[in-house]
Amino acid sequence: MERPWKRCRRILSGRLNRVQFGSLQAIDSVHTSAGVNTRKDGERQNKKGKPPRDGGATWGVKHTDRERDQEGNGVTRKQGFFGFKAHMSPNAVSGFITSLVVSRSSTFDGPLLPPPVDRHLGVGMPVCPVTADRANDDGT
Repeated sequence: MERPWKRCRRILSGRLNRVQFGSLQAIDSVHTSAGVNTRKDGERQNKKGKPPRDGGATWGVKHTDRERDQEGNGVTRKQGFFGFKAHMSPNAVSGFITSLVVSRSSTFDGPLLPPPVDRHLGVGMPVCPVTADRANDDGT
């Protein structure tokens, strides 16, 4: 009797051999929380001299909201998170993630746009056009 994981791998590998990749690549980043209580972790570090629970995690800003306060003045509120960013490039036809780069949460998206495109070109995948959101715009 064939074990379930072997059967699953056999079916998946057969399907992957027939996967069609289109030339449209979408590139975006996803914010991932570290799942650390930063207040308690800070106390643990200060009182017990222990290292942080997740030393690679940093504070980042997910987005900025512009609102009006009670007096009608414009106020900017930043929604922050403690963790990482995963910069992904799924192929629009297959839906498979073809490139993944994990960075600090405070990393600007713009410089991380070319590496996935270069990787795709390096393995002979057609890449044209590339779509990305405004976070990848360097302002030039």
